[in-house]
Amino acid sequence: MFAIELRRQVTFVFFSLVLTSLFVISAQARGGTFNIAPTQEATDTVKLWVSDSIVGNVSVYNGRIDFCISNPHGVTVLCYNQTSFESFNLTAEEEGVYIIHLVNNYETENVTVLLSYGANFNVVLQLNLSVGMSTGVATVVAIPTPPVPFDWLGFFRAVAPYVETGVFGLVALWKRWKDRNWKKKYEKVVVTRPSPLPL
Repeated sequence: MFAIELRRQVTFVFFSLVLTSLFVISAQARGGTFNIAPTQEATDTVKLWVSDSIVGNVSVYNGRIDFCISNPHGVTVLCYNQTSFESFNLTAEEEGVYIIHLVNNYETENVTVLLSYGANFNVVLQLNLSVGMSTGVATVVAIPTPPVPFDWLGFFRAVAPYVETGVFGLVALWKRWKDRNWKKKYEKVVVTRPSPLPL
């Protein structure tokens, strides 16, 4: 009985991990937390192809910064000065490495900046639509994008809570099984004897 229950739970954990891996999106989730000293700059880079997009936001916990993105030639294509929070969206007009600049020009102490963005989204467009009497024909074409290497770090971050839950569940089941077997093996059998009759 217990073995069947254990198999069910192991099967459930396995299929949960498989299903989780199927729903990992192909966009590269990027960013991080930066601690920037006064008059210093932190940068992040992202490789983009023509028509790729960067969508995200930047938040400063304790001050203001200059937030800029420069194209592969070093030309600033997006800039927010003295900002503490901004949402941004940029579509690449040329292929290359774009640089995200976070500059602490205004504060006399370190600032903590959270940068969060996604890049290289696949876009699907409707190309042609023809409608007849009662039927419709639609052709949907995906814009070809260059292959993006699989983001193993993002995959493990997405799967980690499920693996952790599964491991703790298996440890708990193993402990319960071990306790049950110990009780069967070492549990003392108490034999009660009738008390002698008084004379």
